[in-house]
Amino acid sequence: MTLAVAFIRRLPEREDRSELVFASDSRLSGGQQMDHGAKIFELPRSDALLAFAGDTTYAYPLAAHLLTSIRIYPRSADRRYPLARARGHMLRVFDQVYHAIHGFPVGHNQPLAAQPVVQFLFGGFAWHEADFRIWYIDLDQATGRFAFRNGRSFWFIGDPVAVVGAVQQTHQLLASRGRTPDGIDMEPFEVLREIIRSAAFPAIGGVPQIAKVYRHMNTQFFATLWDVAGVPTPHVFGRPLLGPESCSWPRFDPDTLHFTA
Repeated sequence: MTLAVAFIRRLPEREDRSELVFASDSRLSGGQQMDHGAKIFELPRSDALLAFAGDTTYAYPLAAHLLTSIRIYPRSADRRYPLARARGHMLRVFDQVYHAIHGFPVGHNQPLAAQPVVQFLFGGFAWHEADFRIWYIDLDQATGRFAFRNGRSFWFIGDPVAVVGAVQQTHQLLASRGRTPDGIDMEPFEVLREIIRSAAFPAIGGVPQIAKVYRHMNTQFFATLWDVAGVPTPHVFGRPLLGPESCSWPRFDPDTLHFTA
């Protein structure tokens, strides 16, 4: 399935600063498993990110068409188009692509997965509101159309049981540190990291991937340092870099929670 999260982080050293963090596991599964799956997408408009959980048969085509729809529209690509309006256009693109499915097997008059197990997190810095926004998106079964929800400082998506546990654990961790959801540091990521390491959910695994949106309306991905045969090795979307490879991304240590240039 997946476990992904987006949360608004209030930097402890500067209470007046904040940033939006996206993180996910890296496992793709469905009869077999691969731990090198990109689940966070960089958008052409640079002030937002997209993450998915669920069936890649639906998720990848929907994400690819969204990226293209932003890239070909100058007002969206250069961020003049407000983020909330880009969200609305995303829903229209998702509906169009989903309802274009045809050629159903004999005896079926709708997609084989009448309820596509796919969810998205879309979020960024909304310049017209001067604040970060996170939206949860999935298919509304009552209307047959994609819809969004907002209003939280953090969202988990993915395996339903894992999501319930992750939300509870995040609240417990915040409470133990005297924090509230309005004062999150890296607690949701810490919960994600421990669920991955616990191996409690076979469809959740691999190396965590992580990216940020900043108030200056730019995004940054990080190479995650993860132990390989006793050596901290940078991973990109769950894949360890090969010996001769170099990476311009800054590094992130998931244990110390330290981001480096």
